[in-house]
Amino acid sequence: MSSEAASPGSDGSDFRLPSDDGGDSDDYMDDSAMQVDEPPSEDGSYDDEDDFKPASRRGRGRGRGRGARTPRGRGTGTRVARKNGGVAFTTGTPKRAPSEAFGPSTIAAVAESDLMGMPPAYREYLLSSSVVVVKGPDWKKEYYPNTGGTRVPIFPLGPVTPFTTHLKNPPNLPRLEGRLTEIEVTPDEERGSSRTEARRLASRNKAKRFGLLEPWQVWEGEGWWPEMAGGGDGPMEGWTWRSDVRLGLDNVGRGLSQNVVPSLHGETFLGKGKEVTLNLGRHDALKRVVLTTFMSAPIDNASEASTGFVFNAGGPVWGLDWCPYPERLTAQRGWTLHLAVSTLPDDTPIGGRCAPGTPGAIQIWSVPSAGDATPRCEIVLCIEGGPASDLKWMPMGGWDELDVSSPKLGIVAAVQLDGTVSFYSVPEPQALRTEARADGQVYIRAAPLLKISIPDASVTCIDWLGGTRLVTGLSNGAIAVWEVDVTNPEPPLPSSLTTIGLGPVRSVAAGRVPPTTADGQYDYTGDSVYVVSATWEGTISLTDLRDPAGTMEINRSRLPVMAVAWTSQGVTPLYADVDYMITASQLRNDGPSTHLLAPHRGPVWSIATSDYHTMIASAASDGALIISTFSLGFYRRKLAGLLYYRLYELDYDEVSGEYRMVDDFKPETSGIEEAIKHAGKKKSSAKDAQMWAPEKGDVQTIKTAAWSRNVSLHRTVWHTGGGLGSAGWLASGGYSGIVRVEAMTARLLKQ
Repeated sequence: MSSEAASPGSDGSDFRLPSDDGGDSDDYMDDSAMQVDEPPSEDGSYDDEDDFKPASRRGRGRGRGRGARTPRGRGTGTRVARKNGGVAFTTGTPKRAPSEAFGPSTIAAVAESDLMGMPPAYREYLLSSSVVVVKGPDWKKEYYPNTGGTRVPIFPLGPVTPFTTHLKNPPNLPRLEGRLTEIEVTPDEERGSSRTEARRLASRNKAKRFGLLEPWQVWEGEGWWPEMAGGGDGPMEGWTWRSDVRLGLDNVGRGLSQNVVPSLHGETFLGKGKEVTLNLGRHDALKRVVLTTFMSAPIDNASEASTGFVFNAGGPVWGLDWCPYPERLTAQRGWTLHLAVSTLPDDTPIGGRCAPGTPGAIQIWSVPSAGDATPRCEIVLCIEGGPASDLKWMPMGGWDELDVSSPKLGIVAAVQLDGTVSFYSVPEPQALRTEARADGQVYIRAAPLLKISIPDASVTCIDWLGGTRLVTGLSNGAIAVWEVDVTNPEPPLPSSLTTIGLGPVRSVAAGRVPPTTADGQYDYTGDSVYVVSATWEGTISLTDLRDPAGTMEINRSRLPVMAVAWTSQGVTPLYADVDYMITASQLRNDGPSTHLLAPHRGPVWSIATSDYHTMIASAASDGALIISTFSLGFYRRKLAGLLYYRLYELDYDEVSGEYRMVDDFKPETSGIEEAIKHAGKKKSSAKDAQMWAPEKGDVQTIKTAAWSRNVSLHRTVWHTGGGLGSAGWLASGGYSGIVRVEAMTARLLKQ
């Protein structure tokens, strides 16, 4: 039977499907015998052209200036319904059959399909069901409503502790007046039941009142460590201040004054130092300073835009870390902060190893946080096992009270070139100088309290998961977790060993966030379980130590990833991608998957974060130290670019051999596309180096890995172990041997 037999006539007869009983073309089934429920009748025109128009444009004419379309028969008391075979005039409300939802082509396709072998009643039932299930063309499209705001979870959470702390006064004011910093504690109970949302909203509101650099009014803490929870009289019931945590190390590593060696012998552990000529200040008013090894100079003498100091460590700086020391003890020593520094020889290859008896040194510098003094090298630890490529102080409990004999400043972990991690006790400088009756630098022959290693691999990087838990990156592509007990000299075995990649691990960062219980609450006494790592093959991974086999790959690039970090207030990993961009990775699946923070023009060696604020410092091979902020989390206004601050930039003159440190930069902004791309289009008319410049002609935005090693900055670190009052101190150093320390200050904008 042809499809024409199924089409209704032009005489307005009702449409029926042909029967399959072998009758002629005029034999039709009666609709009333189907007993099929029809959809309710609708008012208005059934013009098929209008049915496919949007609701806002339905009934409009096609041409310009044409009025609304009037169906035929309107105004005569009748309604018009367009059917597949013609137009039928009815005197009442039209009744739409299920089969009317389909055009002639659909009816023809059904007539020629296998459905014709089914009973007619079943075929009509299928057509009726499709009308009910399928949306009509005039239905509104579903969409997510525009709330006119932003999602709260994309903003930083702040400290993960059940309380926050803030400064009552500027951090330098109590030190000038000779008193301790006053801290205000706010428990989360005052925020109400919606603790998480209230914190994120507070972060959003605070971020409106400052730019890149965060003023002391918005600093908040404390950073979470499992040893702080479970007892004590600290910021709130059941909590202990980080500076008051004790680990039972009071009688460990004392009496080092007996190991003092002559300076001539101690200098052999340092290696060959070098003199540095540095030009400081504004680009149009540079001041020339000559720095020999262990010499320092204030920056404000040459530049009014910055405060702080520079000093010469004598060689390429690779290890750099602030000593976590209680403020109440710092006040007894003239408000002096301490910094551990380690250097490597100029010709040390990446991944190279040395013999166990190779000499090395760790420098302990004092940095005045008040007064007119300048930094000085107090102690030089003469060690064996090679120089240290990375340094990390034990985060808490490693210091002694000053009323005991030979007190120690703390315990420092050093990654040495023999492939091991050694733990050294560092004496308190003033007490050591008094006992040894020495002036200037004091050289001490130091033996490790503990040394850990892996037989078939070298340790390449470290970070602390807790007060006594250490995570190490290995040269065989694995990470190992250790329970450190410096009271027992026997080398321990790792508590966890997980392979995360095929290449050596370049950087690790502990994701210090409390684990959660079955009901979703924080377990503040539990151990930190997250580790972010980067390998030389370009893999960035997040490992859950509870299930190491489920390591998640955050990013994969074709170039080695040199630096990763973890921002505790944002609960987010940070890394430098293949375009040398500082990038935050979203783990909560609410908002964008990545968030770009700041661009560099060369490989990034180090990323620094703090427990007390969201400022992020990054040091790269292009000689720039850039500060960006994570105060808005993953939020960025539409079409907004990147905003960052170049704290200083180091240049080197190949002819004269002098350095230039320029620091009078204004805050910079650039579009995301501009910041990512390496260079603009090649200009065919140019015949010099400018032909590879971007279209705007800005040579400073060209990205390359071929930077001179003389300007490279290897390490930067915020002071996170001295409390809120010291949270603004930032240190950085690189191949030149110049270390710059500076207290960051900012102003709160008026509301």
